Amino acid sequence: MRLRHFQCLFALGAVIIGASIASPHFCTRDNLYDVLRFASVTGVIAVGMTMVILTAGIDLSVGSGLALANVLAAGLLVWGELPIPAVFAICLGAGAVVGLVNGLLVTRGRLQPFVATLAIMLVARGIAQWYSHNNPITGLPEAFARLNGAVGGTPQAASPDAFAGGFPVLGLVFVAVVIAAWLLLTRTTFGRNVYAVGGNEEAARLSGVRVGLVKTAVYVLCGGITALAGLMHTAKINVGHPAEGMGFELDAIAAVVLGGTDLMGGRGNVLWTFAGALTLQVITNILLLMNCPPAIARVIKGAIIVAAILLGRLIDVLEARFSRARS
Repeated sequence: MRLRHFQCLFALGAVIIGASIASPHFCTRDNLYDVLRFASVTGVIAVGMTMVILTAGIDLSVGSGLALANVLAAGLLVWGELPIPAVFAICLGAGAVVGLVNGLLVTRGRLQPFVATLAIMLVARGIAQWYSHNNPITGLPEAFARLNGAVGGTPQAASPDAFAGGFPVLGLVFVAVVIAAWLLLTRTTFGRNVYAVGGNEEAARLSGVRVGLVKTAVYVLCGGITALAGLMHTAKINVGHPAEGMGFELDAIAAVVLGGTDLMGGRGNVLWTFAGALTLQVITNILLLMNCPPAIARVIKGAIIVAAILLGRLIDVLEARFSRARS
């Protein structure tokens, strides 16, 4: 474990201790389940974002990609009356296509990831607005909304009590995505190539790594994972709306950075991204429990994130000095 990962442990530990002291309701089982449930959507997006950032890229289109999957799923369910498995397949495929376009713009078009994904962010949002006629899509079948239920509980559509007595299904999906991504990045040749490309792209190319293919693949994966998050979000809110997902890309990037992943690429781990996403949600949860005004809550949340990142930078400096001293 790298020293810089202590920034996430510090932030998570500090907010949990502070939350436990500030509110007696924080450590209740149902509240902790809620923390995991609400962290699941942006957390899943953050997993895909981690893969992209490991290659020294960025994906600003994930919020719009979520909105596109959201309205597409709602439309296929309500207007098309398609079965849920078919809806999942179509939405995941659409998300992968968005990621493929991002990847091709970066690798074949030679555009900077920031510019390419910013353009696709606008395009995907526009398609979502066109498809939904810029109106909410309601009347989703109850069977789909039950995906927002709980394992071992009594799931009910769009009910605040849907999570009582059981582990949230969305949280289970989040954990499964994290584990799958961790295995992909740490136990496969593709994962090693992702780290190699982010660490030194030219060296990776000279060693035989197909850099363009690796970069395109991570954007495709990010797009597909974002679509999965869009399906999860649809089950959670039980409506399709083209305005959903705004600002989600910022929360995802914040979770990745809090988890210690280097924005320059080559260093990071999705397990720490998982911890970063939980840290952000714990901060949000305790501020809600304390009835903190939204404006003040944003200031506090931002200050905690900055403090954690500055701590990580300090740890990087200390680690570099320690390495020089040993050599």
